[in-house]
Amino acid sequence: GFYDNLTARQNLLYFLEFYKVSKNKAKIRTDDLLELVGLGDSTDKKVGEFSRGMKQRLGMAQALLNDPDIIFLDEPTAGLDPKGVADFRELIKRLAKDGKTIFFSSHILSEVKEVCESIGIISKGKLVVKGKIKELLRKNTRIIVETEPALNESLIKPFASKVEFNDSKIVFESEKDCRAELSKILCKNGYLIKEMHLIESLEEIYLKAVRP
Repeated sequence: GFYDNLTARQNLLYFLEFYKVSKNKAKIRTDDLLELVGLGDSTDKKVGEFSRGMKQRLGMAQALLNDPDIIFLDEPTAGLDPKGVADFRELIKRLAKDGKTIFFSSHILSEVKEVCESIGIISKGKLVVKGKIKELLRKNTRIIVETEPALNESLIKPFASKVEFNDSKIVFESEKDCRAELSKILCKNGYLIKEMHLIESLEEIYLKAVRP
């Protein structure tokens, strides 16, 4: 936590004392970090007057004080407005590009997909899924198809492990993106393809992992 009666700069300077940084270097480091997280205009404002989003930004600056190689963040976008979320994404990508490893927990799966390369899903205290996002999405491919006339299910059986019917559309799971191959088969059999696209969703992976 932070001391509400101290300014943003004073809070960071206090925590920097634990790292035995000289006063001049500490001031430069503090001002640079506050600028980095978007608090450059609030350096001398007391933290007690900060909004929740501003405190989130200050927390990020605190996490970077000693220039760590590994950073742990808990729900880092909570309380941020849309601009703050966008700024956070860019900062995370910048830090990752600089070679830092960043772990952050979040229930906002769209946010996870936007900024992470790899994920882990924990259910009941156990790590039930882990891997690179692109690889997990590829292994959990779902394809939605609508044709005219209505598609004969037998044509997709070589590709599908599970088939669902949604009105005039068919949704099926596949081990790979088979759209190109399936399109050729459908055209050869005289079907007009009205719709065919991938459904890529971390939510699907999450729900499958935590279902009893």
